Amino acid sequence: MLTHGHDDHIGDTLRIAEETEAEIVANFDLCMWLEGQGAKKINPGNPGDKIPRGNFSVGITDARHSASTVEAGAPV
Repeated sequence: MLTHGHDDHIGDTLRIAEETEAEIVANFDLCMWLEGQGAKKINPGNPGDKIPRGNFSVGITDARHSASTVEAGAPV
C-alpha cells in the first residue's frame, strides 16, 4: 500500500513487488505511473473507495499533499 508518490514512499516498491509478486495498492494516478514503470499487479483506487484485502479493507482518502515522484517533474 502506497499513500502517495514521493520517492521516500515509493522506495523499492517496484523491485519488491516483482520479487514477491505482490499487488501494489495505491491511488489511481500512482498505480498508472507505476504500471508505466513496469509494475505487473496493481490495484488502483480513488478517494472514497474501499479495497478489500482479506479480512480487512483499505480506504482511499483525499489528502491535501503534494505528489511528486522519483522522476523530477513527473506528476502523479
